[in-house]
Amino acid sequence: METLRKAINKAIKNNITFYAYRLPDDRLYHFSAPITSQTCESEGFKVSPFDDFRHPSVFIHKGLNAYDFCNCGTDFCIKASTESIGDFSETTRKEYASSFQQCMKALRNGSLEKIVLSKVIKCEYPTIDWGLAFQQMAEKYPQAFIFIFNAQETGAWAGASPETLARFHGSQFSTMALAGTRLAADNDKEWGIKEIQEQGYVADYIEDIFLRNGITYTKFPRTTLTAGRVAHLCNRFAANVVSMSAAELLVSELHPTPALCGLPTAIAKTAISKIESHPRTYYGGYLGPVTSSGFDYFVNLRSLTFDKDSQILFCGGGLTVDSNEDSEWSETEAKSQTMKTILYSSKV
Repeated sequence: METLRKAINKAIKNNITFYAYRLPDDRLYHFSAPITSQTCESEGFKVSPFDDFRHPSVFIHKGLNAYDFCNCGTDFCIKASTESIGDFSETTRKEYASSFQQCMKALRNGSLEKIVLSKVIKCEYPTIDWGLAFQQMAEKYPQAFIFIFNAQETGAWAGASPETLARFHGSQFSTMALAGTRLAADNDKEWGIKEIQEQGYVADYIEDIFLRNGITYTKFPRTTLTAGRVAHLCNRFAANVVSMSAAELLVSELHPTPALCGLPTAIAKTAISKIESHPRTYYGGYLGPVTSSGFDYFVNLRSLTFDKDSQILFCGGGLTVDSNEDSEWSETEAKSQTMKTILYSSKV
C-alpha cells in the first residue's frame, strides 16, 4: 500500500495521467500510468460521462505499475489537464428547495415516474494526501469500487462507488438494481414504501432490457447493501451473454439507469439538464477496468472531482411523487459525510 500511496501522490503532484482502483470485496490494488512510447491497446480504464452528447468517453491505456512509476522519471508519461475544475458553486438549501419543487411538479403531473436530483458540496483544502485518501476509502468502503484517476479530458476524480453497472467475464454478465436509501443505523427496521418503490423501478428497468434482448437471466432476492453511513436496497442479476461486443451493447442500454437518472430516461435526462444548476460531467457516468476479454464497470457516484485548490463532492437522491424535501436533503447530507471526513483527515 505504501508504494501505491507514493505512486498516486507522485502522479497528482506532477499532473500525470493515471488510474488506480480496488474492486469490491478484494484485497488487490491496481495502479497504472500510460507512457508515450508503449501502451497496451486492449487493457486499461474506461471513463464514460453521464451524458455522452455533452462530454467524451475516455480510455486510459495500461502502462507503468506503481513500483516502476515510483522509480522512474515522468518525462515519458502523459500529462493530464492543467485546467482547474471550473467555478462550481455549492448548492444552497434554498437552491435545492427550488430544484426539488420543479422535480415534484413533473412527478405530480405524470410526465415523470422518478427523477434523480443531485447537488454539489465544495471543499477548499489546499493540500490533500490523495494516496492516504484512497487508502481510507478502501478501509471504510470494503464492498465498494474504490477509484482515483486523472486524464486530460476528464480532470481528476476519486470515489467509492457501491453500484455495479455491469461486469462481464467469459460469458457471465452481471448487474444490480441499487436504489432506496436510509441510514445504516436503521438496518434493523423495515424498509419504507417509497424506498421499495424507488428500487423497484430500477429492477423493472433492468428486467425489461434483458427481456427485450431475449436474454435469459437470474434475479437474486432483494437484500440490503451498506455503504458507509447509509444503506440501499439491492437486487443482483446474472445472465449468459455471447460476446464482449454484445455485453457492451447491453451496457449502452442500461446506462443511465433510473438509479442515477429517472424514468422515462430521456425525459428525466432532459429535465436534469434544465433543473440542476451544475454540470454533472462524469458524475452519474460509469468507469472501470477493461481487458481484451471482459470489463468491470461501476457507476460514478459517492465521488468528487478535484484540482490543487478545491474538491467538489457530488451527491444525489431519487425522487418519486411521495418524496419529502427535508428527508431528501438529509439523505444527500448523509451520503456525503464519509467522503467529507476522509478529505478532512487526509489534509497535509
